[in-house]
Amino acid sequence: QHFPVEKLPFARAVKPGELVGRNVFELYAGHPTIPDYIRRGLAGESFLYTVTIESLTYDTWIISLRDAAGRQTGIAAMSSNVTEIRQLQARAIQHDHQVALGMLAASVAHEINNPLTYVLGSAESLSREVARLDQFLGPDRSPAIDAAIARLKRELVPVTEGAARIATITRDLRTFSRPDDERSVIRIDEVLRSAFQLVGKELEARARLVIRLEAEAAVYANHARLLQVFLNLLTNAVQALPTGGDHEIGVATRVEGTRVVVEVSDTGPGVPEELRARIFEPFVTTKEVGEGTGLGLFVCRNLVTALGGTIDVHHRPGGGALFRVMLPIQHAAPLTTPEPPAPLPPTPIKILVIDDDPLVLRALVGKLAEIPSYTVASAEDSRRALDLLQNETFDLIYCDLMMRGMTGMALERTLREQGSSNADRLVFMTGGAFTPEAQAFVRANTARVVDKPLDIVAETERRVR
Repeated sequence: QHFPVEKLPFARAVKPGELVGRNVFELYAGHPTIPDYIRRGLAGESFLYTVTIESLTYDTWIISLRDAAGRQTGIAAMSSNVTEIRQLQARAIQHDHQVALGMLAASVAHEINNPLTYVLGSAESLSREVARLDQFLGPDRSPAIDAAIARLKRELVPVTEGAARIATITRDLRTFSRPDDERSVIRIDEVLRSAFQLVGKELEARARLVIRLEAEAAVYANHARLLQVFLNLLTNAVQALPTGGDHEIGVATRVEGTRVVVEVSDTGPGVPEELRARIFEPFVTTKEVGEGTGLGLFVCRNLVTALGGTIDVHHRPGGGALFRVMLPIQHAAPLTTPEPPAPLPPTPIKILVIDDDPLVLRALVGKLAEIPSYTVASAEDSRRALDLLQNETFDLIYCDLMMRGMTGMALERTLREQGSSNADRLVFMTGGAFTPEAQAFVRANTARVVDKPLDIVAETERRVR
């Protein structure tokens, strides 16, 4: 049998030719599967098997050798090192898996964010109405009314905060389907210092923070997204530390060739070997039930990958985990920048809202209608919107991106074909772009896309200014 025996742990000292004439069963006695494969070959089978020796993978063909009379005289085997091929296959499978999960998560986020828009909007409107009622009733009222108003205010707090928390989770789910946002050239050390300011107190309460920022390299990224990566890694490091004892969290940077390396380490229990390949998948976590969503590292990987970088986990020397982020160094910003939205005229503002979810539409229109200087119209689908837009000109048009029938993208194309100036007034609302066409549209129109749930009044005021 031709086999790379020098790769076997028990045959490292073997010299070329020294194994000739040796009994193969003695040679491979320490391997868990090879002796059985040889027995199958000696029994007359011809087959292919795959074996892993240390970090290398081999495909081996075994065929039965027979004489002219058909009697078996032995076996012949040939092994090929397929390690690189298997690694490429694994990366391709992981990429396809990530794309499929991205579409699924964006679709789920879309379905959640639509009802979340009117739940959050209604909760905020109700809070404002309770505050108005409180002011209207004045000080001369019964204790029972005082208690009822206080209870209403108290009960509305978890509703609003809970809805906002759901919005945060769905935003994280969408990061890998639209992780780019607006980018600029930013220095890694400045982003890390921002992270230290946000979580430094929590870190220092649990462990010594050892910082070694040796690199002032810049990358081309979105500051908030990159900050999110480092906050997630630092938060994970804190949460990995057991209660009590002397612990350390380390953050180090350096430059390796054309890349800047950021390492975040901790002295916790580390990541088990069997989980390292899966730790960046969604809902995979080493935390106790209820202590995390299992999305933090998943989001980190997709944000870093979108920047042309890599993130992986290693064993920290001395015990614990070490997460390594590598990003390409950027010396100058690309020349292309998103096209700014068309300027709006001064108030009064004429606004059209288009959404095929009646509850979302009512919530958004209701919030805009509270502003006296806004004149608001609505349409439940693109066909009805077209009828309005052919006869009227609006200052600002909020349009859902993924509507049934004619999508917001198709509506814009139709308006541009008609030469309508309303096409330049479109702002697209999305709960999650989960088709390739929608994702490409969002990337090309970042200045004209807003995420659901949104504060439509604040968004309008921003665009008016």
